[in-house]
Amino acid sequence: MRLGRNFDVHERGMDHVSELLTSLGWEVSVKRYGRDDYLEVRRPQSQNSHIIKVKALSGVAPVPFYIRSPATMKSNYFVIIRNLKSNQPEIFTATKKEVENAIHVHKENFWLETRDYEKFSRGFAKIESL
Repeated sequence: MRLGRNFDVHERGMDHVSELLTSLGWEVSVKRYGRDDYLEVRRPQSQNSHIIKVKALSGVAPVPFYIRSPATMKSNYFVIIRNLKSNQPEIFTATKKEVENAIHVHKENFWLETRDYEKFSRGFAKIESL
């Protein structure tokens, strides 16, 4: 799999996060809303589910958001996985509110700077506490 193309990076990130969450005991399914896909996670025997948006990066870089405004984000949580080209990708998790508070905007473009998402929780501790 070539990681130079955005779609390949996104798919690899989705797969990696899905596998990790499954190994932690979560039931994981992929949901599509419009042109975007998300992970829906729930604990076995639970009726409560959570929507996660995975933002995957092949290296260390800002995270782009292809949205009209932060209010249109459909997920409860965000997982940023970076360094997918390495054997040890890094994972950061944040709530929707944390992302809304840290997101940058310039001429209808939205993104998170590296220093901003590095302040989020590392790993899945935030999701594990649900």
